[in-house]
Amino acid sequence: MQSLRASGKTRPESGEKQPSATCRVSGFCPGTNSQRTADWDRRKLKLRGAELQVVKEYVRGLEKDFEIGNRIFAVVVSQSPEVTVFRQLEWQRISKIELPYHGWHALIRLHLWTGRISPGELNKFTQVVATLAFQVRRMLNAIEEAGHADVVESVLRDY
Repeated sequence: MQSLRASGKTRPESGEKQPSATCRVSGFCPGTNSQRTADWDRRKLKLRGAELQVVKEYVRGLEKDFEIGNRIFAVVVSQSPEVTVFRQLEWQRISKIELPYHGWHALIRLHLWTGRISPGELNKFTQVVATLAFQVRRMLNAIEEAGHADVVESVLRDY
């Protein structure tokens, strides 16, 4: 809905809603959540020392999770008896997980170095690591369901 001033009108037409006082004062307008979320995701936040340290620790945690998940994925995939399954899983890991991880990782590292970070970038980076964790868990569940719980226990014990 455009503002009255921008449209050249002095009064709203009948049936047209006026923005609430809360919307005019605070900028919070019901029904605009997706726009606010998009704006928030793109915004670069300048982090102070303590905030920057917390975000760096969070990123280090994601790096460790990715490293462990990637090793487990590689071990499980390498033990696949079928070459075509091995190729598919390896291609999926590289194209859908490994490349996006390194891209977002490099971008986030650069932005942490400058002290400015985007919540959307952190979200994308987190999603890549979560996707890897989901894929690893899915593969381990399939191995367990095939009656090889001992293999799953062995793989997880090492990590």
